[in-house]
Amino acid sequence: MPKYFEARMEDLVTLKEAIANNEFSTIKRIGHRIKGSAKSYGFANVGDLSSDLETAAEQGLSADCRILIEKIEEEILLAKKSFESPPEASS
Repeated sequence: MPKYFEARMEDLVTLKEAIANNEFSTIKRIGHRIKGSAKSYGFANVGDLSSDLETAAEQGLSADCRILIEKIEEEILLAKKSFESPPEASS
């Protein structure tokens, strides 16, 4: 699973560069990739947000893409934190 999070962090860097340059085809491609991998790992929220990102990129909605990238990053960081700190067993 650490490789998953490493790859997603790299994707987020690329997404931020792409949105700064209005490269909507790159945003759409990476959104699609994140969507597929997120759903296969059970991160439904990330998958749903990535699907929305794909749609926003297709429509060239820069502001929506920025918001969705931020939300995707938040969800990935939450999932990563959860993975790195599993809940403690009850006594």
